Amino acid sequence: LMVCQLLKIETISQAKRYDLTEEDWQQIDALTERKYKNWEWNYGNSPQYRYHRDGRFAGGTVDVHLDIVKGSIADCRIYGDFFGKADITELEHLLIGTRMEKEDVLAVLESTHLTPYLGAITARELVDLMFS
Repeated sequence: LMVCQLLKIETISQAKRYDLTEEDWQQIDALTERKYKNWEWNYGNSPQYRYHRDGRFAGGTVDVHLDIVKGSIADCRIYGDFFGKADITELEHLLIGTRMEKEDVLAVLESTHLTPYLGAITARELVDLMFS
């Protein structure tokens, strides 16, 4: 088999078992923390994609279109009948560059007075829609 060829043995019974030591586990844990348990590793190298969600709320209908590049919002378009008074492109531009992480998007939206843009639709409603 391929395993035998890789280990340069004739039968699998000739393979030597290796038990990981406590030091091995510590090094594995350190590598995991340093390299693999971070946003850049898990999302930053993700392929570019387009994302679309729409939903109906008491405050109106919302239709969100996003272009995601390297895990962050590269372009954003928000449509709907939510009767905002301000130019929605201002809000769209605020989201550009934000990581496509629920907490990050929510932080941007909560730091902005949304009523002029979205009427009665809240930051939490919009984020829940975007990540549904």
